[in-house]
Amino acid sequence: MHQGSAYHYIEAFCSMMQGKKYTRTINTEATRYYLENIHKDYGVDQLRIALKAVEQHTDYYGKLGRGNLRSIEKLVNEYKTQLGKMS
Repeated sequence: MHQGSAYHYIEAFCSMMQGKKYTRTINTEATRYYLENIHKDYGVDQLRIALKAVEQHTDYYGKLGRGNLRSIEKLVNEYKTQLGKMS
């Protein structure tokens, strides 16, 4: 992985932890890995915060006119469904 790419992955993780939109896309597998481990390491409440950031990212990307991030949107919906079942 190039240094610039590594920076974007770290930035995405930090944004997820803060619930803030990030603007550089990471792949679906990395997004899933982050969400799984945020849930495992920090709990359900932090997972909700991270999902908010991922949703903001997919909304941002969709508005750029370059298409959509369907696989990441699907991932977010999977997690929301799981969270709904936990409640």
